[in-house]
Amino acid sequence: MHRSFDAAVRLLAGRAIKPDDIAAIEVTMGKGQTTVLAHERPQTGLEAKFSEQFAMAAAVILGRMGVAEVVDAVVQRPDIQAFFPKVRLNPVDAYDTRDPAHSPTERVVIRLCNGQVLDSGAVSVIRGHAYDPMSTDELWQKFADCTAKTHTQPQARHLFELLQAVDELPSVRELPTCETIFRS
Repeated sequence: MHRSFDAAVRLLAGRAIKPDDIAAIEVTMGKGQTTVLAHERPQTGLEAKFSEQFAMAAAVILGRMGVAEVVDAVVQRPDIQAFFPKVRLNPVDAYDTRDPAHSPTERVVIRLCNGQVLDSGAVSVIRGHAYDPMSTDELWQKFADCTAKTHTQPQARHLFELLQAVDELPSVRELPTCETIFRS
């Protein structure tokens, strides 16, 4: 669902579109993907991780879907829950020969109540892929978000900097381990 989430966020960027302005969202992706995305009306953070409906609600309402958003309290918000019925999955048989669990592309079509249609077109790579890389600042923000509960910000920054140059380290022993982080 990462490709479709990113596609929806990009479609909505710079537009003054509110959730109530959206009549429907159709997401086209492989059958294998739709099988995994089994929760049409998730109630927990864990269920939301397997819900395209949550991904689209997060894209429209929150504009992001990080660690802080995939929690029970956010998933259960009335505005998030109310958005789920607007999302429809269109499974296709096509699969990517490099990764048969996924279709070669995904597509997001957002139909507005005023009749306007926003179409992502075929999306073949996820944001952060080598063909659509994140900037170092974007990578740092994602890393900091993911390590917020396990590292202080200075620890996370130190580890991030080391990982950015991991190929230049004399040994992987230079990397801090969970044991050394939690011991200090």
